[in-house]
Amino acid sequence: MFFENEIIDFKILDVLALKQDNIETNNTGRNFYALSFRIHADTILKSATKEYYITDNYISFVPARLNYNRTAKADELIVIHFELINCCANDIETFLPNEPEIFKSYFEEILYF
Repeated sequence: MFFENEIIDFKILDVLALKQDNIETNNTGRNFYALSFRIHADTILKSATKEYYITDNYISFVPARLNYNRTAKADELIVIHFELINCCANDIETFLPNEPEIFKSYFEEILYF
């Protein structure tokens, strides 16, 4: 699992802030990984095997080359797209941190760096 790795080599490709409402997208085989912090969300990420309901303050990881759908009534997030050198993952991973404001500040710092 991605979040259980202690050492990861990566290269950041870009960092984006998105705010979308009433959207449905089909993402197929992107060649980069994505790590997102949801500021405000009512979102479903669905891979071939699982479905993930994501709300405010969730962090999600989407591996490269994974086909998935994103359906959202609301989705305001900061996302980091990157390449991984020494790690691999097969499916979406999500978690709700105990202190989300700390993570939000980290994502904002990366966005505005």
